[in-house]
Amino acid sequence: MEICYNVETQDDLSENFGITVTALITSCKLMSLVVGRKTIINMLDLLKKKPFVPENNGEVQIHAKYDNLIEKVAMFYTIQVTFCVLALVGTTLVSNFKLKKLMFRAWFPFDFTSSWLAFSMTFIYQFVGLMIIATGVSMFDTFFAGLLLHICCQFEMLMDRLHNIGGNEIQSLKDCVRHHNTIFRFAEIVNNFFNKIMFVQFMVSTVAICFTLYQLTETNDSLQIIGWTSFMFSALIQTFYFCWFGDAAKVKVDTSLDISNMLYHSDWPNLSNNARKMLLIIMARSLTPVEITSAYILPMNLESFKRLMKTTYSAYNMLVQNKSSR
Repeated sequence: MEICYNVETQDDLSENFGITVTALITSCKLMSLVVGRKTIINMLDLLKKKPFVPENNGEVQIHAKYDNLIEKVAMFYTIQVTFCVLALVGTTLVSNFKLKKLMFRAWFPFDFTSSWLAFSMTFIYQFVGLMIIATGVSMFDTFFAGLLLHICCQFEMLMDRLHNIGGNEIQSLKDCVRHHNTIFRFAEIVNNFFNKIMFVQFMVSTVAICFTLYQLTETNDSLQIIGWTSFMFSALIQTFYFCWFGDAAKVKVDTSLDISNMLYHSDWPNLSNNARKMLLIIMARSLTPVEITSAYILPMNLESFKRLMKTTYSAYNMLVQNKSSR
């Protein structure tokens, strides 16, 4: 409402635009989790069924390694989001609370500066909203990264199974073919569920980082600089987070292209014709990469992160030039 009623210049817009679009995209993320509840349940059920469950001690160790990695990644991400919230709240309490200035500019149908009670309740209202945003961001983002790491885990388990084919070779290879196809199907489900919201996330992050950077160059308050720097750092980490794990999943799949070489140098001449046909199916399927995209347009990898940062800096330069030309 503040943007609709009280914004007259780009300085006014930059002061509040970053947190506004962050709140909007977080609302969209939480809504997508509610609307896509059945899809989420199906994805989680797939991870609990064959062929995704470990079948021997080696696979149990692989699975445990990735579970531990997912836990550490989620903890790190939650800590950095918490640090951002504490920085924004702390700088406001130190520098602006006594002046009855809120963390973020906002329009209310009453004068919140009329009394300390009104101001305190309004401040608590913004703080609760900020905590909801932080919780939503942590929940959605770590869930997405966890699913991508599970894809990496399954490819590593598949490689282990192909290395240890024994006993009934036909049945073992059938299981590997099924496992391989199920991994690709799972990756497609993940991509279809997240790609649209990820496209919006990329656009929002670009705009939020741009306006926050502009706000940092315009403010002279050292405490405000600390708060907005932490916010921009958090937005950068968020964008990098998605691109890093999207790239990690692709790299793991690219290394799975070595499946073809591994199978070619295996003892395939001594296998039966049916076994050779199954190896050929696996090799052909390995040539198709798994790539997580946003809106089927922008691949989520480190190269896309570089392009987004260049776009952000270009937009920032445009804002600076627009102000200097006045």
